Amino acid sequence: MSIDIDKLACAIENKSLFAKRDRTPKTQASINDTFYKLPAINETLARTLPWKSDPNYFRKVYISAIALMKMTLHAKSGGSIEVMGMITGKIMEGAIVVMDVYALPVEGTETRVNAQAEGYEYMVQYLEASKRLGTRNENIVGWYHSHPGYGCWLSGIDVSTQALNQNFQDPYLALVIDPIKTAAQNKVEIGAFRTYPEDHASSHGTSKSGVSQSLRILPKAKRRDFGIHSDKYYSLDIEIFYSAVD
Repeated sequence: MSIDIDKLACAIENKSLFAKRDRTPKTQASINDTFYKLPAINETLARTLPWKSDPNYFRKVYISAIALMKMTLHAKSGGSIEVMGMITGKIMEGAIVVMDVYALPVEGTETRVNAQAEGYEYMVQYLEASKRLGTRNENIVGWYHSHPGYGCWLSGIDVSTQALNQNFQDPYLALVIDPIKTAAQNKVEIGAFRTYPEDHASSHGTSKSGVSQSLRILPKAKRRDFGIHSDKYYSLDIEIFYSAVD
């Protein structure tokens, strides 16, 4: 998915939603209030866990403009090196809401990012500090990382990382952002993904069209992964929102 950077900047500057047109101020305020007044997860969802029985339960991701801007700048700062961060947000019926993100102090290479012990320690400390402040009712709902120059998809390592987290702390989301393509096209290149259970056979994974062309721009370390694991995960629709609270 590509998101126009100029529109994103305009939305932040003008304090307005750009995902939809012809919204009155009243409608904007209502939508913003809905996201910020939501609990981290409502009691019904926490009790029934519908994503356990339906691997495609989550079909949409709402991302705050501020969170998107943070991820874009972080990915850009890494250049050709992969970077990684965590996502905080809320769970609603059929969707995951990304309220904020924060970068992790982890080591990366041109083809891989590695969250070592200090990264996990930082993650726990950050979440505990946020909860002590009591300013935002949010939990960790996923992770993001960059794919500099080779598009938004999940490699074999990404699939393993995402599947592991979904097994132990679901609902969990993976966001991938490409800072090189973002700069080249002036649109944020981003994708949202979730993995399927190991026993789930699906023909609705990510598209394999244009594989030959895409392989030519991939680093050698990534070529083997591209497309091979596409039946193990699916992509979610993305909608960006802005709130005056940010």
